[in-house]
This record gives sequence, C-alpha cells and structure tokens, in this order.
Amino acid sequence: MSWLDKAIARGVERGVRDTLNSPAFNAMLAERFWEIASQNPRFMFIKRMQARFQQVDPTMPDKRAFEYARGVLNTFLSDEKIEFGDPAYDWSRDGAITLANEDIEYWERTP
Repeated sequence: MSWLDKAIARGVERGVRDTLNSPAFNAMLAERFWEIASQNPRFMFIKRMQARFQQVDPTMPDKRAFEYARGVLNTFLSDEKIEFGDPAYDWSRDGAITLANEDIEYWERTP
C-alpha cells in the first residue's frame, strides 16, 4: 500500500469516526429509527410499557425493562389466549400503560 493509499485510508477512517460520533448523525439515526419503529405497533406497545416501568423504577436498565415489558405482554397474550391486535382489547398508549400498571401493582404487593 502506497503512502497515498495509507493517507486516504486514515482520512476516510477519521471521517467515518467523526461522522458516527456527531450529534447531528445520532439525531438523524434516532429519528429514522423511530420512523421505522412506529410502523410496528407491537414494538411501540412494548416501548410504552418499558417507559412506564422505568418511570416507576428509574434504576432499571433499558434492555432489562424492554425484555421485562415484552415478557409481561407475552404472558398476557398467552393467559388471555389472544393475539396482539385483538379488537376486543386496547392496544393504544393508554392500554400499554394500563397493562404495565397492573403488573406494577404486583410489585408493590410483593415484599
């Protein structure tokens, strides 16, 4: 590899690193993520439950809160013998918070 090729490679590497670390890139990436995520109602329902769990327990890490919320939803669906989106149930933001609150009530009763 010639000195020119090495210099170009270093410049490209630095440029990529700077871009990935820039607030503008991260904001654009987050915006695009939520555009895509908002097209998946089940994911958004779980994210809303996650947010409620973390509101009650701010020490709960994101990944743990998400997995916990997903588990609560899956248990609910199994217990009710329904699929996500069943028209007899509320799948809105309020529905996610209600389901999370029902689980949180159990936390508070458990010593």
